[in-house]
Amino acid sequence: AVGGCDDVFGRAETQPTVELFDVETGVWTLLTARLAHPRSTAGAVALGDKELFVVGGAPSLQSAELYHVRPPLPQDQEGQAAEAAAADVGTTTAATTTAATATASDVVEEEHTEEDSPDNSGAASAAEACVREFPDMLEGRMGCQAALLDLPEFGGEFPMCKRRSVVVVGGERCEEVDGEFPRIKQFKHIPVLDVESGTWRTDSPIPDLPMARTAIALCVGLGHAVGGS
Repeated sequence: AVGGCDDVFGRAETQPTVELFDVETGVWTLLTARLAHPRSTAGAVALGDKELFVVGGAPSLQSAELYHVRPPLPQDQEGQAAEAAAADVGTTTAATTTAATATASDVVEEEHTEEDSPDNSGAASAAEACVREFPDMLEGRMGCQAALLDLPEFGGEFPMCKRRSVVVVGGERCEEVDGEFPRIKQFKHIPVLDVESGTWRTDSPIPDLPMARTAIALCVGLGHAVGGS
């Protein structure tokens, strides 16, 4: 689950979060690393087992980023559970002691926290290392979809497809104008990112949609070559 907003009908706050669902345990996990930019209605596609390409999204973003998924280690999850259990026991014990003992315990706990707390700079650096930003799209858009396809090389033709590419389909751009209704432009042009070079292609390997549209549903199936001699 990538980005989103917490209240689409009220005072929405766009989220930079990424959540991972474990199909073996049936549990959602909120990952430590955040997106470089909070976004909703963005296009997202997996480039590998642990790489997620995210592009566009509200508010009409041009930016694109590659998110490296780093799921929590089992021992980290066990350690967090043990710390939570220990905290519960400590709270119960403190509630049954005298006020003087509780005060002393608070002092000891404060000293222990300051002495044993890990340096958060390393965790922050690791979180930042999870995100790599790509060049911006020519025009920002939201309500788009993304897919990973093999396309012809620059100057090549179908069906000779050798370049792994991300295609961005549909979407709209909303520009707020003071005292006027927002100016909304829907897209039929399909930007294509060449994965190997990390650049947006200047040609048009995929033709434009017949009609500009946003909030599009996109389905990618397997292609089959038939015939021949």
